[in-house]
Amino acid sequence: MSHIVRITPRTSTQISTLTQFLETNEIPYMIVPASPATTAITDIDPILYIDTPPTLYKPTPEFKLFLGPENMTQKHYVVFKDVLHRMYIYVKTNRLFTYDQAGFRLDATLQDLLNTRASQIEWDDLIQHIDLLFTRVT
Repeated sequence: MSHIVRITPRTSTQISTLTQFLETNEIPYMIVPASPATTAITDIDPILYIDTPPTLYKPTPEFKLFLGPENMTQKHYVVFKDVLHRMYIYVKTNRLFTYDQAGFRLDATLQDLLNTRASQIEWDDLIQHIDLLFTRVT
């Protein structure tokens, strides 16, 4: 039986110690270079150009977990601007921007949250999904 273990040594001494341990115990291993700490992300924030209605929404339970309490009111309501911002952070972190950056690709998490099988969505169309999923409060 084999297992994949991901280890990120911080110093060259740790790398040397780990390599010596693996070789002494005849454990096969492979060193893969780490991905860069900084990534090239668009400097144009698409959410700055989207009209955000001041309507309060009651999100679905799944979206409540996704948004976190810091993006909700005390009554667990949200405004579209906060949903948009949280989605933007998720898309940016997971590198899901479309080629033209007018939208983003949907991974399994976003497909579940938006209750869709689409593979991508435009930023301007996100409000329609939110209107269908969430209950308008005001």
